[in-house]
Amino acid sequence: MSTWTSSLDRARYDSRPHLTPQECDDLAALSQERFFHRATERERRAWRLYAPLKEALVYCGGARYMPILWGAFIEHMLRLDRSYFGWSVADWEAFVDPTGACGRRHVSRGIALAAGYLVCDFRGFTAFAGATAYTTTIAQRVFGHAAVAAAHGQVRALLQGVGYPPGNPVYLRRSLSLLLLKAGSPCIEDIEIRHVDQAYVQGNLPACARRAVYRISRALEIAGITERSAHIPAQHRPITREGLSPEWTAWCQRWRAASTRTPKAKDSIYSYLMRMGLWLAERHPEVTTPGGWSTETCLDFLAMASEAVTGQYTFIPGRHPGKPLTAKSKSALIHAVRTFFRDLHAWQWIEPTFAPHIALGLPASLRRLMGPSPRDIEEKTWLKLVWASLNFGPEDLRRGGATGRSAYPYEFVRAVAVLWTHAGLRVNELSRLRCDCIRAQTKDLVDEQTGRRFPAGSICYLSVPYSKTSPPFSKPVAGVVREVVEAWLALRPQQPKRLDLKTGHLVDHLLSYRGRQVSTTYINTSVIPMLCRKAGVAEEDAKGRITSHRGRSSAVTMLANARSGLSLMELMKWCGHTNPSSTLQYVRLRPNRLAKAYAQADETSYLIEVLIDQQAVLDGSAAAGTSWKYYDLGDSYCTHAFWSTCPHRLACAGCAFNVPKASAKGQALEAKAFLERYLERVPLTDEERLAVSGDLAKFDEMLSKLERVAAPDGQTYAGAGASDAGDVLERRALTTLIPLPLANAPSEA
Repeated sequence: MSTWTSSLDRARYDSRPHLTPQECDDLAALSQERFFHRATERERRAWRLYAPLKEALVYCGGARYMPILWGAFIEHMLRLDRSYFGWSVADWEAFVDPTGACGRRHVSRGIALAAGYLVCDFRGFTAFAGATAYTTTIAQRVFGHAAVAAAHGQVRALLQGVGYPPGNPVYLRRSLSLLLLKAGSPCIEDIEIRHVDQAYVQGNLPACARRAVYRISRALEIAGITERSAHIPAQHRPITREGLSPEWTAWCQRWRAASTRTPKAKDSIYSYLMRMGLWLAERHPEVTTPGGWSTETCLDFLAMASEAVTGQYTFIPGRHPGKPLTAKSKSALIHAVRTFFRDLHAWQWIEPTFAPHIALGLPASLRRLMGPSPRDIEEKTWLKLVWASLNFGPEDLRRGGATGRSAYPYEFVRAVAVLWTHAGLRVNELSRLRCDCIRAQTKDLVDEQTGRRFPAGSICYLSVPYSKTSPPFSKPVAGVVREVVEAWLALRPQQPKRLDLKTGHLVDHLLSYRGRQVSTTYINTSVIPMLCRKAGVAEEDAKGRITSHRGRSSAVTMLANARSGLSLMELMKWCGHTNPSSTLQYVRLRPNRLAKAYAQADETSYLIEVLIDQQAVLDGSAAAGTSWKYYDLGDSYCTHAFWSTCPHRLACAGCAFNVPKASAKGQALEAKAFLERYLERVPLTDEERLAVSGDLAKFDEMLSKLERVAAPDGQTYAGAGASDAGDVLERRALTTLIPLPLANAPSEA
């Protein structure tokens, strides 16, 4: 309800739209007069038409324009054969047109429309082409210059207080005047959201004026005058839902009104349910209510969802019709219908005829394609993006639009960029950070293993708000995060508190500007392209487009692959996960780290143990030719100093440098018995028999060596010598490892 009233009493006027024959004659006679102020007698005869205009012009300070304006009104009334009380919007538009009565008599359109506003309460001038060009004049004539200037100052103060640039004051004043005229009051408190919507959507406004109307709506919302801001025109155009059953629509709307889910979740499920109404109308027209669904209907629905494509059963055409939906989109469709029926059964609104979790369960073919699959960014590209965020300058801001300015200040954009590259947050967590989210490191940190000291300020602690997997917690991040956040807070305009939908609390969001928190799409659509341009990298790689969540995966992967990387439990706490399996989805083992580990394991796998006889080295017998280095071959030792280059090292049983172990005696006896049986039972040629006999001789020689191997009590059957090394070696040997160069063995000994 408007708190402002005009001193003009329209109720006193005779507002009949039709002209009497006498009035027509008087007006026709007046139109022939050259000077209207001399025709007083005829004016008194048309007093019901003359007096309201006279009072209106006196009220708005335009009495001197009365003669020529009265002549223009007479001309147009005679042409239409109606009084100005009955003029339509088209009649008024023709009246103030440059080719109309006002244009021919050089009457200001602002004066004419101000008179019409005061006398006839005519507000349809917003539909005229170029209406904003004279709204300021009309408002100043109707409400007074001082009142319009005061309202303009209030709006400018509200906008600048939350960070909006001054903008074009002319368009701001014109748009505000338009809203004041629609509200019928010079007080901004009397402007309603319907006035804003009408001006923004239905008004014939240029782009600059439309932008000004939107900013005014933001100022009114910040001041608490309106509950919501103006919407873009596309949201005002109702979506035609042709082909839907009224019963199905009513059930879906009833569920939406009763559901306790978040508004975003309800809107998403409701949208899917409306689309399923189109599918029912096509495939099952007999099913118009949820109670008509059966197990067969559910099976048919799952078959459709598994093969769904874009543009199918939608009210708005998609960008790529016919493209198969992703597994995630198909799962969301099935989940929406399953949730709908689960709620209806739980609320006992319908009689259960099937189990939703079974009949509408996710098919195994889709389940295999589901699950978290974060795609980290290639290491070099990610390091370049980190560098770009740390070296981001004002010249790197993306500017555009009619004003050629950035949507956000430089300090704001830099804070968002550094938080994305260093904090490893989900985009929803980043947008919901509070102003007091940073806590400084006040004490030095000392690594107990290396003794390295990290001075105060090297890191800081970031308070992460309530998320989908964990309650609020603090995590250490780089000290540069605190620097950029404090730089932004120093310039951040005072912002109104916004509702945190997850907690239901009114909080001061850190990344809030112009009265609302940063959009969750701002990082993907603006910040990442700016960083890619700064770093000189493409916005897409082999894994797809670089997104905010890929940055989170890259940050976790870098911490896991560092030389002294975080453990799994530490990474889980840093990410805010409650289940280690969730963290494992983010950790990607770098190829170079895997290559280093493989190289070390590969090198170790080809090492052989060497026993050094320390006694022989100390008493000097090694210098006299006594064996002192023994290569452990498993069942025996080799005393050849150049064993690693011996081309015959695979045939060691008959070698003079071979010293068998005591454990090899049983194997040698078994092998000898096998060869003897082989000679007796298998018919062999002379060459084959000679070769087997040679092997038996070598085994005999080997067994003779084993006879001199010390027994468990230390006694041997032969004197001490080179062959008794297997007995005493382990007591006085020094074990070492040398590589086995299989690939580079020489062809000659």
